[in-house]
Amino acid sequence: MLKGGIFLDIENLVRCGGWNMRFDAIRELVEAQGVTIVRANAYLAIDPEREERDPAYATKKREYRAAMRRSGFHMVLKPVQRYVNDDGDLVFKANADIELAIDALLQAENLDYIMLGTGDGDFLRLVRALQARGRRVDLLS
Repeated sequence: MLKGGIFLDIENLVRCGGWNMRFDAIRELVEAQGVTIVRANAYLAIDPEREERDPAYATKKREYRAAMRRSGFHMVLKPVQRYVNDDGDLVFKANADIELAIDALLQAENLDYIMLGTGDGDFLRLVRALQARGRRVDLLS
């Protein structure tokens, strides 16, 4: 039995057109490889300040996270940070790339197969590190 993990960079996938992803279909895709899923993580931003002041936004985001949970995904939430850049523009940042990479490397010790969902080329080094440890890695982008 192959043991597998799914690691989804939700913010990147959504920006690249994946807003209506079917999380159950992603699990089915992995299971079709003959893999038993033992870990499924979804990394995404959360904006508590906006959710507090915008009930419609909060409802939409809660429903979205609930859909992921119903499909068996563990949420790794990264709070949005706001800051003013050198041009005086308000910038929003909530990047969970390092959390995803560390989790994948640590959890790979107990996995044979890893599905990495992202469109971010920064993860190439992670893919190579996982493959160097003998793990099969597929990408969803």
